[in-house]
Amino acid sequence: MQQQISLVPLQAAQIEVYAQHPQQLFIQLGLVPNEAVINSSYIDFGQALKEALVNTILPIVKANPMHWELYTQHLVVDTFLHVCVGGIGCFINPDEPNKAHIGYYIYAGFEGKGYAKAALAEMVEKLWSNTDIIEITATVPYDHTASRRVLEHNGFETVELEGGIVCYRLLKK
Repeated sequence: MQQQISLVPLQAAQIEVYAQHPQQLFIQLGLVPNEAVINSSYIDFGQALKEALVNTILPIVKANPMHWELYTQHLVVDTFLHVCVGGIGCFINPDEPNKAHIGYYIYAGFEGKGYAKAALAEMVEKLWSNTDIIEITATVPYDHTASRRVLEHNGFETVELEGGIVCYRLLKK
């Protein structure tokens, strides 16, 4: 099922709110509030996301005011339901500016509905169109079949399996 989504880039102040009170940000953005729960049997993903937002993404966004939209977290919004269904973002290492590492998540209750596939496709297109990125990578636990399918559906290929983690890569054509 094709979903109507929009990727909403978060500014620095919005990242701070989202990390502590996601529902508050949803209301500020005119979205229907939801529980913002991420199902994960691998790690406490909610806590890991909060730490990444505050300790990694926020400082990078602040350090890159001209290109903050490339470095920030994007909300994945269902434009028909007006609800945030997850998030997606990428990390561009300043030492390897032609490579990006992408990560995404979908909130509980919205999995399996095509949101991740659509969000990943849109983010890849954004990176190809607006940057000099030539390689995008992603990692996912081997037994997270749904996420592996999302990557493979979007053209990513397996490059390595290490310690139960599958590394994927997509090269610009």
